[in-house]
Amino acid sequence: MFDALIDFAWSVANTFPQSYVMGLATSGVAAGFFYLVFWKLLAEHLRHWRIQLDRRADSAQFKRELWHALFTGAVGAILSCVVTYLGTMGLTKIYFDLSTHHILVALATVPFVLLLDDFWFYWVHRMLHHPSIFKYVHAEHHRSLDVNPFTSMSFHWLEPLLLTLWIVPAATFVPIYGPALLVVQLSSPALWHARQYQGASGL
Repeated sequence: MFDALIDFAWSVANTFPQSYVMGLATSGVAAGFFYLVFWKLLAEHLRHWRIQLDRRADSAQFKRELWHALFTGAVGAILSCVVTYLGTMGLTKIYFDLSTHHILVALATVPFVLLLDDFWFYWVHRMLHHPSIFKYVHAEHHRSLDVNPFTSMSFHWLEPLLLTLWIVPAATFVPIYGPALLVVQLSSPALWHARQYQGASGL
């Protein structure tokens, strides 16, 4: 048992740096792109669409959001490393050989993952707004009153864990085509969340 724990910890430690850097890079590029476009290049055009007309994000808010983003990225990377380790032990149904299942299973991976993620997010988000939980976890996210693309990564460390924990049972019980899952993980969440935090309505 002890040897298994050591092997698990060693595997996570070895794969964590690459996973962490990759996750921060994709999220950072997406958030930076939307910030440049909507907060800089189109700032004057969107001035009357701003949700917060009187309060603007200052350097203190940006620093806080970027600090929390480091922990959010770490949580996601650790969870990714855990799933990777479980896969090497044959404990997940993630596969990379197209001949393993019908081609339709691979094609269904993207919509399945997106729908499951959205379903899970909805109910976890509702739970986090419960008065008995909100002040301990989700309140940190709502400190950013003037939301911007970087707000999409600013959470209490427990929140990203709860929001992405669905991947463990999904990978354990459902055949998932690995490359398709990787594409979704690296592109869709970062772009989606950055797109939703422009601080303006009607976009």
